[in-house]
Amino acid sequence: MNNGQEVRKLTKLIRRLQDDKVTEKISTAGSGELHAAYAALEDLRLTILEKNTLLSSSDERTQRQIAAVTHDMKMYLALISGYAESMQDGMDDRDYLSLIREKCMEMNDIVMKIIDDAGASAEQLKSRIRLVKLRDFLPSVLGRALEPAFKKHISVSVSRIPNVRIAIYESDFISVLFNVISNAIKYTPENGRIRITILTSTKNLIINVIDSGPGVKPEDVPLIFERYYTGDKARKSGGGTGVGLANAKEIMLRHGGNIRYVERKRHGARFLIYLPKYSKLRDVLTPMEYNLTLSVLSTVFFPVTMLISFVNIFITSVWVFRENRVVARHKRIERSKHRRARLALNKKSK
Repeated sequence: MNNGQEVRKLTKLIRRLQDDKVTEKISTAGSGELHAAYAALEDLRLTILEKNTLLSSSDERTQRQIAAVTHDMKMYLALISGYAESMQDGMDDRDYLSLIREKCMEMNDIVMKIIDDAGASAEQLKSRIRLVKLRDFLPSVLGRALEPAFKKHISVSVSRIPNVRIAIYESDFISVLFNVISNAIKYTPENGRIRITILTSTKNLIINVIDSGPGVKPEDVPLIFERYYTGDKARKSGGGTGVGLANAKEIMLRHGGNIRYVERKRHGARFLIYLPKYSKLRDVLTPMEYNLTLSVLSTVFFPVTMLISFVNIFITSVWVFRENRVVARHKRIERSKHRRARLALNKKSK
């Protein structure tokens, strides 16, 4: 079989996976990188099959997690399909077979992690929170997520990354970043712009993703985080299922953060991802438990704080009253002295 036939076969296999046709085994016959790519695709097929089996016999929580990973798989498969199409077009500027194998393995790891998490208890999930340095973690994630932008000749700018630590469920947080960035790439036209800024406030890390696409219609904004809502046609051309942003919202709330859409005066979409900065208390609590603890503590200590404030106001008022009395007394004494002095002066003059 010549090289052109192998590439067509590879493209056909990838499209089969994109269509969720995973019952037929993929032959790994071939040599070198081609064999490795076929083997990676077969591993991925088996993982998707396991994912589908789990979905058919799982509870609501697990189904939501599987829906999230299904959305992420579409992004990866679109990227892998793009590599295969580049090979079909005769492009040889990169080692596309190695890239296909690498992305298959990466995707396989993510899917298996979600499947593993789906069966884990709350205590087990708590133990999977990782403390990472943002400057070590974020560049590689952004590099992978932004890769498809360069094929569309989209101009990308990323701000300086702050030197902070964050506590995250790693695969879940990566899923949120991939979702928001892939949407920005999908809706940004060729030669458009994507800007990512990373800022910190007193309590939060804020990741700001801005694209130059059509944006979201004002009437759709309240609904974009609703599950299965796909919005208007301008931001629907990619054939989305309406679960990506809903899952992203759920994941960020589980991290104790949030994600929201900010309307722009001009065209384009802007998403803000909020993630609490690391606190030592997070070593023993999940983000939701941490936020609940802070809420309880503020509720308990609010009356105490108010009482202390009232006591301070009372003490200050008493002190001011006493000071005013002292000042008034001194003024009376001074006036009395002046009056006696004038009387004495009048007697002498007579």
